[in-house]
Amino acid sequence: MDLAPAVRNAIWGLDKNQPVAEIGTLEEALSRSTAVPRFTTFVIGVRLCAPHRDSWRLRTSGTRLLSECRN
Repeated sequence: MDLAPAVRNAIWGLDKNQPVAEIGTLEEALSRSTAVPRFTTFVIGVRLCAPHRDSWRLRTSGTRLLSECRN
């Protein structure tokens, strides 16, 4: 990242003792912070739908299976 050294120097210009571990975009930080909850929600959804899988047709796609589970 081209701005990383400038950001780091600006922070250290205000406070030399302030640690700067990671510099990234807000999108990157949000993506990292929501990755586990999204995966957990998916796994819970699959587990909730699993008991009903035998009643659905074999040709049902995964997308349709999850959408039917919500109803």
